[in-house]
Amino acid sequence: MERTLRTLSVCVVLAAISYSAAKVTAAEIVQAQEQELELAPRSNEEPCIKLKRNDLLEISFSASAEVDFNIHYHLESQVRFPVNLKQQREYKYSYVAPAAREYCLMWTNKNALPLRLSYRYQVQR
Repeated sequence: MERTLRTLSVCVVLAAISYSAAKVTAAEIVQAQEQELELAPRSNEEPCIKLKRNDLLEISFSASAEVDFNIHYHLESQVRFPVNLKQQREYKYSYVAPAAREYCLMWTNKNALPLRLSYRYQVQR
């Protein structure tokens, strides 16, 4: 009886591992965007994305001059910033959405001259 229970326990653990591995490989890219643009002085670029809970947002960018970058969302009358960076030229980041809502990516050019901005993001579910 003890041997049967041990064998059954091992089978349950192996099934759970197999299920988890299948779930990890089943992640799919549900949205992606790549953009290259000129960002005028004292202006911003702000694409917004609807994410579901646990969606993985992968983002990278490079700029010809320093930019401020943030990921933000609105919660009632407040704006929340899970990522808020100042004066960046390059960045690569992965963010897991803790809740389903619209998240916005924002680059701000505080310089007196225009700059070139290239960014890419994708959402995996």
